[in-house]
Amino acid sequence: MVYYRATVAEAFEHLEKGEYPFNVIGNFLDDFYCASEADRNRMVASPLPTSAKDPDNFKWLVYFTAAVDLLCWRNQIPKPDWVLNPIYHLKDPWFMFPGWKLRAWLLTSTPVPFKMRNIFTGDNVLSRV
Repeated sequence: MVYYRATVAEAFEHLEKGEYPFNVIGNFLDDFYCASEADRNRMVASPLPTSAKDPDNFKWLVYFTAAVDLLCWRNQIPKPDWVLNPIYHLKDPWFMFPGWKLRAWLLTSTPVPFKMRNIFTGDNVLSRV
């Protein structure tokens, strides 16, 4: 039996079905980090939808887009064109950690693909244990 690694679009479908966002992202990252270069390209090639079924999930849609952008850059694989669609941007800033005391750190340490989409996560956003 061959293990199938989900594409980012398939992973997002799991989130839309109610799975916990950080589990979905973690599973996708684990698969991505263990994949061959060819499989990584396949995993990010399929575009994400341009809207979420649940409006509260739109921020996660943008988060996934930023993650793909950063993963492609860090792993020197071609960035898919769909990542450049301006629809994947939050109108209002989303700070992943509450509290004004953390904002300076989030504003300065968040990787550019997240910052430019108005998501502030800190520097270890795609790290796994």
